[in-house]
Amino acid sequence: MSKILLSLSLFLVLAFSAQAQNIVKNGSFKSGLSNWKISTDNQKEIKLGVSTDYASYGLSDSHIGMSFVHLNSQAGLEQSLATTVGEDYVLGFGFSHLPSAGDKQIIVNVDGKPVYTYTIKQNEARGFFQHKSFTFKAQKAETNVRIYIVSLGGDEKKGILLSDVICDVEAAADLKLYYSY
Repeated sequence: MSKILLSLSLFLVLAFSAQAQNIVKNGSFKSGLSNWKISTDNQKEIKLGVSTDYASYGLSDSHIGMSFVHLNSQAGLEQSLATTVGEDYVLGFGFSHLPSAGDKQIIVNVDGKPVYTYTIKQNEARGFFQHKSFTFKAQKAETNVRIYIVSLGGDEKKGILLSDVICDVEAAADLKLYYSY
């Protein structure tokens, strides 16, 4: 029975891979910050780095080889995506809250307008990534997406680890399947 389930799971992953196409370039940060623009509200130059040092952030061994960026309230990341006007898209991302960071809010802007927020309360637990997603309708052939953090309390220099940013046409996206593998 387990062989059948494994075969079915593999088939579904391959079927999803054939249909889905992530329009976010370098959403896993395997190529550092290429294709991403660092943005700030105060025009200060901020440098963000990509890390694979899972152990120093308290992540488990299951995160070996994973690349992520530490986002805090000092800067955000943005990228322009090739979209079709009027089409619905699903945008998703993975994040892990840093311990002792305080309360934070993740905000995602699409074409300069906030379309998604998620508040993270102070939590000493760490070592896992949560995945969030939402749907938006493309208004232009090039859609700008910006992800940033607002500090609601705690250390301004601590925030979240961000990885696995994906976006696809809603009809083709199955983020639960994508994030389960």
